[in-house]
Amino acid sequence: GEFTWANGAKYIGEFKNGMKHGHGKLKRDVKNQKSDEYEGQFQNDVKCGEGVFKWENGNYYIGEFQEDLRNGFGEMYWVDGSWYVGQWWNGDQHGKGEFHKPDGTTENGFFFKNGFRGDILPLR
Repeated sequence: GEFTWANGAKYIGEFKNGMKHGHGKLKRDVKNQKSDEYEGQFQNDVKCGEGVFKWENGNYYIGEFQEDLRNGFGEMYWVDGSWYVGQWWNGDQHGKGEFHKPDGTTENGFFFKNGFRGDILPLR
């Protein structure tokens, strides 16, 4: 199916009970070629499962989503050349991961709410 909102957002994909459910593609503004877009799995109208989210600025994420947020394992790539591969929780780099900086240095270990913590995973 297909649905277009008055604000220019458009969804093409599967529906269940009137909600985005299954595989689909959602673009924030179809008139803007670089607009934020997501392609992947939906469940009960939110991103859930495997998918790819591309931001208007060129950054993108490939990985797992839950309740509309990056959750589980995923890869994030920034336009400055940095990238992160690892665990995510509630949209943050959180858990075991590896962050590669544009200067070639790497942070490998545990992350807590987007911050590198080293070899030990903090409890809070």
